[in-house]
Amino acid sequence: MELEQIQIDTIMERLPDFELSYETVSHKKVYNYDIAMAIPFGKKCLCWFSYFNDEDVCYFMNLNKDKNVSDVVKIEHNNIELSLNTMLYGTLVQEEDTNRKYFIIEDIYYYCGIPLKKYNVGEKFKLLDFVMKQTDQMFHDYGFHIMLPFIWSHNHNIYNGFIPKHIESDIPYNIHHIQYRNCKSNITYLNVKTQKLNMLKQAKKGATTSTVPVIQSYECKYNKNLKSPQYMNTTVFTMKANMQSDIYNLFAYGKAGEKIYYDVAYIPNYLTSVKMNSIFRNIKENVNIDNIEESDDEDDFQNTDVYKHVDLNKEIKINCRFHRKFKKWVPIQIAPRDARVVHIGRLVYGYQDKR
Repeated sequence: MELEQIQIDTIMERLPDFELSYETVSHKKVYNYDIAMAIPFGKKCLCWFSYFNDEDVCYFMNLNKDKNVSDVVKIEHNNIELSLNTMLYGTLVQEEDTNRKYFIIEDIYYYCGIPLKKYNVGEKFKLLDFVMKQTDQMFHDYGFHIMLPFIWSHNHNIYNGFIPKHIESDIPYNIHHIQYRNCKSNITYLNVKTQKLNMLKQAKKGATTSTVPVIQSYECKYNKNLKSPQYMNTTVFTMKANMQSDIYNLFAYGKAGEKIYYDVAYIPNYLTSVKMNSIFRNIKENVNIDNIEESDDEDDFQNTDVYKHVDLNKEIKINCRFHRKFKKWVPIQIAPRDARVVHIGRLVYGYQDKR
């Protein structure tokens, strides 16, 4: 719902103080940047999780050229933790053919009431990983998606806006510039112009069937039946990876063996994350779990290139246990090939072909 000016004025009185991160296009002072981000074309926007009366809501605030709020859209949600004051900054991108909107996150200023001004980039992206897990599919019914930008490691002191060839063709939006950052400090971000790439339109031309999907989104059409005895048992799902880190889609089966989307899996810890990455992603930290612990001090952001070398077409059968607190299924181990995937009717209300 788009708000009127009098409502916007009331919200602005409650908006917490924040400062936009300092960016520069100057090359006079050279810093040691270790990651690069593809910043899209589009309107700059604040995404503020807060409350309205007794409702948990998210305010999407479009910013004008002077970085002042110009208009606000309010969307309800059910995540109490984020509504304790979580604020994101990024770019709003609209898909021309479908009118779907994508909020591409560039920064986070508050997380559940905690101000993050003194947090470095690596620390912020660890928190953004939690945000992504909680917001996945939160606004799909509104045709709205929250995503991270394309990010990759940068290992040299040349900052010319070059995009690696193995990444360039996978970027699903028009790129405005490349932004260089240092993961372990709060130094100024460096913006470098690059060529305008309309990768979304190029991908839609669909030259070959082997093209990686640009954006995968699923929606479960049924309400979960948490009283079903199935939630007490180890259960087999078909699992597929998502382009976002630690997001894995779970599928049950329905009529005539139809594959039906159920929900995303819950990845509760690093060990589970490494297990899943070893199945779907080619990440060097998966070889030795100790590398993840060491990365905090040595190569903190090496594994945060969330789009790198992920197999989106791979499907596996996986054993899961239900986590009562988070109401999600936790993957345990790969199931035998002849294991039977759970029927959707055992998990939800309203499916007619129940078995």
